[in-house]
Amino acid sequence: HRSDRLVPVGLATVSDRSDRSQPILVVNKVKPTNIFFLPRKSLQDAKQSCQRGIKHIVKNGKKTRFWFDVWALECPLKIAFHRLFDICRQQNWTVFQVLDEGDINLSFRRNFGDEEAIEWEELLDLIEGTVLTRESDTAVWALEKSGDFTTSSLYRELLFPGLTNKHMLSLWAADLPLKIK
Repeated sequence: HRSDRLVPVGLATVSDRSDRSQPILVVNKVKPTNIFFLPRKSLQDAKQSCQRGIKHIVKNGKKTRFWFDVWALECPLKIAFHRLFDICRQQNWTVFQVLDEGDINLSFRRNFGDEEAIEWEELLDLIEGTVLTRESDTAVWALEKSGDFTTSSLYRELLFPGLTNKHMLSLWAADLPLKIK
């Protein structure tokens, strides 16, 4: 029915045959009169917002993607180290595959320039303390202090992605006359 909308209602985990589980967005069809509407955001945008809200806690590293998932920083490593990501041959590897047996198993399509060499040193400094265990990786919802998913936090992320400058918001909300002499 054309008036039905898909609305995010939660997260679930789906395992594939490679023993990797991926969080997915669970949606429900609702009538327009039953719920608020997301302003022309596609389901793909909602999925990306969900992925931004998930912080992976690496234990054995088998369920956390090294470059794409948020685990070592507050953003994916592919964003923080974009020059390395662009030339890396193992873009879809897990943390386990990259850090197997204490070595960093990454290869690159070309030699490093000055900027890539700096990024490489920063990446090595970042991940040198990562210790893999036998336990399975877990994920928490980073958009709530409790770590639990809420539809309101996802809705906030969809409407206002990024940081909010509260000082600027209070400045714009200040009662000022229309004309200042």
